[in-house]
Amino acid sequence: MVMIGHMYPAQLVPLLIATNHRYSVHLERLLMDGEAELLNIELFSSDEESAHKTPSRDYQSFSDFQKQKESWKPKFENGEIWKTIRFPLKNPSKPEGQTVLYAIEELYFHRRYEEGVRIADQALAGSVGEELRKTLRGYRERCAAKQRQA
Repeated sequence: MVMIGHMYPAQLVPLLIATNHRYSVHLERLLMDGEAELLNIELFSSDEESAHKTPSRDYQSFSDFQKQKESWKPKFENGEIWKTIRFPLKNPSKPEGQTVLYAIEELYFHRRYEEGVRIADQALAGSVGEELRKTLRGYRERCAAKQRQA
């Protein structure tokens, strides 16, 4: 950190304009307020700012990437995600709850409403949180309504 202290505003303006525009805007606002007193302003160098940045997104080595790429397989959404869920549910984590909801949504999309009702019932039979229970009931009702229409 570079500390500039006890400089008159007239001396400080060219220095700030040369270093960074946002500091000059701040100083111009101070000068417009009529402050002609001594100023203490802290400036941060770009080296200090870059030291606190998060690691780059390309931290993975090329060989690690190639291994991951070889093991990757596309995920086919064909209405079978419900087969990955283990019932009965016992206080599912948020990702597990989202998987159950996604499975019902997927069955709904594929117009397999009866299966959607069955999965919702199985999920509701377990111990789930109140928010998930409310959403499951809503999904179940939508599937049941579509099932009655068909």
